[in-house]
Amino acid sequence: MNEELLQCALEKYPYVKLNKLVYRSLHTGKGSVGKMKTSILSIGEIVEEIDKNTIVLSIKAGFANNNPAIIACYLEGNTLFCAAYAQEGLIKQHTAEKALAKLEEVIK
Repeated sequence: MNEELLQCALEKYPYVKLNKLVYRSLHTGKGSVGKMKTSILSIGEIVEEIDKNTIVLSIKAGFANNNPAIIACYLEGNTLFCAAYAQEGLIKQHTAEKALAKLEEVIK
């Protein structure tokens, strides 16, 4: 997994704490970012398209889907490498992990 590439995609967002990123690699049957965009738009929004294989998106997750997570995704072959971050309050909602789980469901 190219963690440095994913960190570079998220470092321009001032509230993202790079030392608190959650990394995951997801298998996809879609094969291209273009095919995944429609699926992604059903659960969140695309914030930025960095290049043809790298995008940054926002997905609401956590309790009652009220906490946004920002996710950088890089597609290589049939594997989508992701780094996610979400600000947590006093009660940890594990928003980044839940957002990655939602993403995994729609890209199968």
